[in-house]
Amino acid sequence: MPYRVLHAADAFWRPSNQMGVANTNLAEQLGAKTLGARLWRLEPGQASTRHKHRDQHELYVVLEGTGRVRVDDELLTLEPLSTLLVEPESVRQVFNDTNEQVLWLVVGAPLESGNTLEMTPELLAELYPDGPKALPPELTRSHDSETPVHDQQPDVAFGRMPEGLRDCCQNLEAEGLPQSNRALVRLNDRVELHRAEALLACPVDHVLAERAADPTP
Repeated sequence: MPYRVLHAADAFWRPSNQMGVANTNLAEQLGAKTLGARLWRLEPGQASTRHKHRDQHELYVVLEGTGRVRVDDELLTLEPLSTLLVEPESVRQVFNDTNEQVLWLVVGAPLESGNTLEMTPELLAELYPDGPKALPPELTRSHDSETPVHDQQPDVAFGRMPEGLRDCCQNLEAEGLPQSNRALVRLNDRVELHRAEALLACPVDHVLAERAADPTP
């Protein structure tokens, strides 16, 4: 078949391995072999990884909200439908220090594996010079207090989850499941409750091992 369609209702969304940012791997779900393409939905206070590539050029398009991104030492603010092309060797990080969700389309070619859970320490150090969980200075403290964003209580991070994931986790809470594990589960709106319960009953290492099968940075 010369084309493939992925309808919005069928797209599988999951939190990224390192930063917990909701994303859907469009290229993988469409069977693309020569490029990578994802939608990333950043909640207020979230950031993607600060990284670079060996060979892949990345095209960033702001679909909704105000795009904030740092490329090397330059901070950019992009309005909706603005486009940014980043060369492989430049270090880039998308983040959201606004009060609204921001939706990005990111397309990269040639295709490169981005599974941080399978990278050697040497490759991680090369592609993530500040580590795979580094936050931009704009997010190292909250706008309302001096408490760093990454040190805020679990309820704060839980409140920033995408609505569908948050609602599902709230349903699981009614079953008496611990909040500390709820945020680690790979879920979308169609996951059955018994599947989520099985994942939540596993140690964190088991959940992370399962995530390794999906090469999301």
